[in-house]
Amino acid sequence: MKSKLFILAGMLALCSVALAQGGGREKGDLNVQPLFTMPYATAVGQPALTVTYGGFTARQVNVTPDQHDTVGDAAQEPAIAVNPKNPAQMAIGFIQFDSVTNAFRQAGNAWTNDGGQTWQNMPPLTDSGKPQYRTDPDLATDSNGQFFYLDFHLFNAGQTELFNAVNNQNWLGTVFAWGGQKPWLTCDTHLNSPGNGNLYEGWTQANSSTGDHTFSRSIPNAIGQHTGWEAPVLPTGAPTSGMIAVGPGGEVYDAGSAADGTVFLITRSDNAKDKFSSPVVFGPSHEFSLGGGLAYYPAVNPWGAAGKLSCQVAGPFSPNRGTVYVLSSVGLWDQSGNADATNVHVMFARSSDGGQTFSAPIRVDAVPPSGQNNLAWFGRLSVSPNGRLDVTYNSTGYSSQFGANTSVTMYTFSLDNGNHWSAPVQLTPAWDPNIGYPDNYMKIGGHSAMISALDHVDFTFTATFTGGQDVYYMRIPAPLSRTPRKGV
Repeated sequence: MKSKLFILAGMLALCSVALAQGGGREKGDLNVQPLFTMPYATAVGQPALTVTYGGFTARQVNVTPDQHDTVGDAAQEPAIAVNPKNPAQMAIGFIQFDSVTNAFRQAGNAWTNDGGQTWQNMPPLTDSGKPQYRTDPDLATDSNGQFFYLDFHLFNAGQTELFNAVNNQNWLGTVFAWGGQKPWLTCDTHLNSPGNGNLYEGWTQANSSTGDHTFSRSIPNAIGQHTGWEAPVLPTGAPTSGMIAVGPGGEVYDAGSAADGTVFLITRSDNAKDKFSSPVVFGPSHEFSLGGGLAYYPAVNPWGAAGKLSCQVAGPFSPNRGTVYVLSSVGLWDQSGNADATNVHVMFARSSDGGQTFSAPIRVDAVPPSGQNNLAWFGRLSVSPNGRLDVTYNSTGYSSQFGANTSVTMYTFSLDNGNHWSAPVQLTPAWDPNIGYPDNYMKIGGHSAMISALDHVDFTFTATFTGGQDVYYMRIPAPLSRTPRKGV
């Protein structure tokens, strides 16, 4: 999308459909949403943008068939999946707004077979052949390289739907899935795990018909296909707005915030991996601290969140096998015990006993050169097979080019189980998070996404380098420096 938007030919006839309120915290998800009744005409802009800064290169993902930007659109909240058998083959899903004149969103998707050098966009996913209101996509792959795309289908109340593809571009489906807003999809890809191939989904209670039963499992059939999901179960403690993670032995963790946002929780299932054991049962939940809580409505993302919780587990080839890691951009507790959306930082903790106890939280983001008390938002964690911890986040305080909320995107890593973190490096030039809102839907999504490999990190994020919201991909080389910076 461009900063100078064309006035597009043709008027859009709009009708309004009220979005049922289901306890969501983000303002944009509670608004009345207009729907299309006429096709939308687009205009083609400049060639797909490539942004290079400090040796790092970001490539635009949401592009036209001839590799150009689309004038007047927006894209945000990307998710990524990588074929473990062919890492050059990837897919990215994102919320697609064909026009910033309204907030009707669809299931955008793009693919690459050349390691992210170029991206091809497919039509938005639908089960009817017509435009459908779909949001909150998440993607996964199994160990054989089959791709999965899960999203929330608003007008099928309390339902998500799963698309699958034998590659990263020919999506089939849909398969009905339970769920609500902010679904999270995880596949057990550990070859020696009895749960290899299982899909796990977690979601929030917002716009869900299943109450606090916010976890479900899908077991592949004999040829690896997924045709249905088990009845939802209640994860102990009812964590929400979090992430599902799978340990090296197939153990399944559900981590998130308590419904009232006052504490973080994690619970573990040891029978989810057993394909012949039903229903899935979770053990006791355990609280952990990140020094604050999920922060909503920060100035950099006025109708959204400062980020969501990441939960990752060290894999079978890591020297820290089975260690559980949690990280999030949180609003540090203020004097009244509330998460302060004006004091947001990336906080990290770990557990070496299966999520029963956690280390004291460590701040991962650094004080910017300006010395300002920066907002470090959209913090995201991933773990490489050899145990390296990778973190990306957006930060204010590095530039005032677009005002106080001017942001840059940063990267830091740890090679010693999170005890020390490298000095963060700047991945992008400055950009303005407060432009390009679709129909005054005043947020830039809720997160970025990343997957760590041995020699690089596959990273996708939203930024406004063109003057509007677009999705970008960056391959971050594995760090060469081992100079630590103590957590602050």
